Amino acid sequence: MTTNYSIFPEEPNCNQALPSANAMLIVNTHQSFIQLSWKSSPQVEELTECILIISDLIKENNITFFLHDLRNVNFTDINIQRCLSKVFCLQILAAGIKRFVHLAKYELPELLILDEITTYIQTKVITHKAVRMETCTTLEGAFEWMNNSGIKSATFPTQIADKIVNVEQVSYEWAAAAQISSSLKQYKDKAAIVFRILMKRKLFYSEI
Repeated sequence: MTTNYSIFPEEPNCNQALPSANAMLIVNTHQSFIQLSWKSSPQVEELTECILIISDLIKENNITFFLHDLRNVNFTDINIQRCLSKVFCLQILAAGIKRFVHLAKYELPELLILDEITTYIQTKVITHKAVRMETCTTLEGAFEWMNNSGIKSATFPTQIADKIVNVEQVSYEWAAAAQISSSLKQYKDKAAIVFRILMKRKLFYSEI
């Protein structure tokens, strides 16, 4: 499935080319916001090539909010898992990001894998209480989390008037999505059993 991307409502005011044509970058310095989206699952080299450019933009413009749209990324690739958890996320956070959101499709096991990566970063990497990280399944949810994350330097819309979405993305209402998100933690322990069998969860922590 190919995802049609929702564009941040205000026009980007800082254009920057990325080395990969597979990546789309939106920078809004006025709202201290960067969005990186992938058109299809990237190679590890593509992820690492984007890090320096994005890190420099974050530092030069004092960017606070980072949205990483991974809805088209294949998380069953252990190399991508390792790169995200050990290289990419660490360098983006080190550049100065205070609010980091992973945007994922609501599909298992992909969502569960990304949630595990997010939890790993939260518990093993982030040490400053002012820095937060979250996984969301909709842009509305991501912007709402940013609005309520304790930083007042920018205001994000909870409804995106000009977003373009396909049938799969609008097949459930936001209220239902919010309920699913809130219940994710409740069944995570049971789902993790399946995850360990399919994805060798123990290996994820010991060898990535």
